[in-house]
Amino acid sequence: MLFELSSDLPIVIEIVDAEEKIEDLKKAFDVTGMIGSALITEEKV
Repeated sequence: MLFELSSDLPIVIEIVDAEEKIEDLKKAFDVTGMIGSALITEEKV
């Protein structure tokens, strides 16, 4: 087979919301350990 699918490929998720809601989401990720290893970037729009 020329290509194989992998379960550890990178995933990009974009979220646009109020700054307060983004901060709440980041806190939830931290408290629950939902994201083990990740890179989170932020940009004001």
